[in-house]
Amino acid sequence: MMASRSIQPYRRSVPSTTIPDTAFSRSGTTRSTRSKPASIGEQYARRASTKVELPPPASVFSFFFMVVIHVCKLILHFPSTFKAILYLIMVFLFSALSDLLHLGRKKGYVTYLAKPGNIFSVLFVQYAQWWTLAILFFFVTATSYFYSSGKARAILRQLTRLLVMYSVFQGVNFLITFIHGYSGFCSDEEYKSQKRCLSQGHRWLSFEISDETFFLIYFSLVIMEESQVFARWETLDAGLRRDPMNTMLSPEQSERNVAFARKTYRDLSLTIKILFFMMTIMCLLWDAMLIINSLFYQNLAQKSAACLLAVSCWFLTYRLWYPNLWPRSPNIGIFRKYIVKTPTTR
Repeated sequence: MMASRSIQPYRRSVPSTTIPDTAFSRSGTTRSTRSKPASIGEQYARRASTKVELPPPASVFSFFFMVVIHVCKLILHFPSTFKAILYLIMVFLFSALSDLLHLGRKKGYVTYLAKPGNIFSVLFVQYAQWWTLAILFFFVTATSYFYSSGKARAILRQLTRLLVMYSVFQGVNFLITFIHGYSGFCSDEEYKSQKRCLSQGHRWLSFEISDETFFLIYFSLVIMEESQVFARWETLDAGLRRDPMNTMLSPEQSERNVAFARKTYRDLSLTIKILFFMMTIMCLLWDAMLIINSLFYQNLAQKSAACLLAVSCWFLTYRLWYPNLWPRSPNIGIFRKYIVKTPTTR
């Protein structure tokens, strides 16, 4: 008979960071193997022993800039749902006031604002789509690069919303032109087409939706929505420096993503803050131009229809489409969702 061999127990190698707790049966085979997780006290001790990088002393300019950014956040992060309601109320009241007082025909200082060729219309309103696209393109690209760890596909997915915004703008412009051309008539009944009517010096009478009211409201709401990724930017600053356990990042993130987030935040933080400030100025400018447009241009029905159309386009995209389908709403990528506490009513 063959000599019986003694059965040697199998021992699995355990990393030094875990505490083995292995039990064996009488025959020597492994019965169970598990690792005891570090206790809460050990986690805090490990965190306390880790060297924390402290921020440099804040200068007067840094403090002033921090206050400015805080004010900008109060403006852009005002709940957009309430802002849309305010737009509806404001356009209706200011347009009714304009129709009652005939402000567009008054003489004096308002005459310049009532002219289509004023400096605000020439420099800003006529190119509103390009101003908005330019600022949002750089802001979305920079923030997406940071939140996605530089993944090109994720950046392009976030930029798709800007393509949708531009498509909505062009589609509504086409709709406004179509309604204006096919719902009107010439002041001289001899001419049936709009082109011939205008070429002969006559007036084309039709219902024209205010395109300026539409894109000023729609662009402002889009800016407010896209700025939400900046909601906890200062929290990220403190967390990336003082959080050695990386609890702000999603659990599946690698050390490469952690190092990338820390380096990219230092490199892009000032640029993103400046872009955020410019977005605030642009949103305030569009609101100011909307007030001027509501007081001095077109009538109540035209501006009210444009306002309803703008709010509807915003609601369909940022309330129904993006939260449920691709390309999704603005998000924070590799970071945990709880660090950006978006208000329940937006």
